[in-house]
Amino acid sequence: ESLNKTLLASGEHAKSPTKPRFIRYPDPKSEVLHIFSQVTRLLDEGVPPGEIAILFRKNNAAEPYIKLFEAKRIPYVVNRQTDLFEEPLFRHVFNLLQYLYEQHSKPFTGDLFLYQFLHAPFLQPDAGDVARIAFLQRELRDQYRRDPSNADDQESRPDLSLIHLMGSRQLQEKAGVRQVDAFLTLAEKLNGLQKSLFDNTPQVYIEKLFSAFGILPFALTLEDKYQALDVLQTFFEFVKAESQRQRGLTIPTLVNTLRLCEQNNIRI
Repeated sequence: ESLNKTLLASGEHAKSPTKPRFIRYPDPKSEVLHIFSQVTRLLDEGVPPGEIAILFRKNNAAEPYIKLFEAKRIPYVVNRQTDLFEEPLFRHVFNLLQYLYEQHSKPFTGDLFLYQFLHAPFLQPDAGDVARIAFLQRELRDQYRRDPSNADDQESRPDLSLIHLMGSRQLQEKAGVRQVDAFLTLAEKLNGLQKSLFDNTPQVYIEKLFSAFGILPFALTLEDKYQALDVLQTFFEFVKAESQRQRGLTIPTLVNTLRLCEQNNIRI
């Protein structure tokens, strides 16, 4: 006997007189406007908002509805599946954490991560200044390499590191950097975070990191601010869960966990 694929309702709604309706719309805009009108009608009739749901095949299909709900000041909650490693905002945070990790495990070798972090939009960096500092660093390293008396690894020399150049007014002015004070302040923040790497729990440390660079206020200025806030909340919940799972979790072990997740294509 072949399998029967007939679906039967069960539970408390088994005898509900409400039947599903299939509606074909001429275009996506008509669909959005009609469904939105049905939601507002239900709200006007006194249906609790918590009993109204719109399901989507893809998460980005929710964007038109979000704009309408915001325009009409209708509260809503969006549940999305977020893969942090695909989110630019998280990538900037992850680059910073990886730089701090490298500074701890092998000082002055995390320039690649720091350079990538300098392009984070919440820093509002001058791209020209970043390029000038990078160019000066390359010149200094070339000079060091050409000197036959230098046998040390230039990649780990403090005076050739990116953070050293960012913290030196004299070297920045030599490179023609325009926003010298901005880079001095940034270097001070980074050094402070480095020194306090083990002073707090990972959750508190991440909060301080967000605060130091104004990441949360920046997220609120974005057009898709709810997605950005969801990304930050998802990351914070991950840190919280890992702290409960791994006793004595530190930022370095957290970074190792994140790296393993990314290497093994594990979504967060």
